[in-house]
Amino acid sequence: KLKKQLERVRAHRSLVRRGRDKLPLVSMVGYTNAGKSSLFNSLTAANVLVADQLFATLDPTIRKMELAGIGTVLLSDTVGFISNLPHHLVASFKSTLEETICAHVLLVVLDVGDRNAPEQFETVRAVLDEIDARAQPRVLVLNKVDTLTEMRQRGLLEGDPLETWLERIPDAIPVSAKTGEGLESLAERVIELMKGPV
Repeated sequence: KLKKQLERVRAHRSLVRRGRDKLPLVSMVGYTNAGKSSLFNSLTAANVLVADQLFATLDPTIRKMELAGIGTVLLSDTVGFISNLPHHLVASFKSTLEETICAHVLLVVLDVGDRNAPEQFETVRAVLDEIDARAQPRVLVLNKVDTLTEMRQRGLLEGDPLETWLERIPDAIPVSAKTGEGLESLAERVIELMKGPV
């Protein structure tokens, strides 16, 4: 079933690509449940399915987004990564991410409170390199910062993951798709990267 769905994703992607070559593309990548779809909705005022489940969004959803000084760009929410993907599906899964090769900017989205986030980050980076999505600037988006206080109160956090990430990658952007925190900073970073060096 998953293989058939992945085949449909590839067909959909090739059709969509033909009609949007003239607009800049920003692609979001990350693991399932990192909050990509919620972030996508917040950035584009779209209404994409948001579900805490495997392959909730298989189609790379694409919407227009307006950026100051840039104009209209396209934002793509790619299929979410999952852990321990069956070996025979790995090639098909990677091919659905080829959308990212055409992107001008890549947003790597992590759930900042997820204890597996460091390993997920390395996996995403490795897969992007494998499919040759290397040339574009990447922005690390630390999503779900609104959940950290409650997780800390419930004793579910060791240390301060947000601080740890920002020490490791100082230009990462902390955001909350739920509250809107950091979305303006994220948009400003994308604009800066789209404009290139002054």
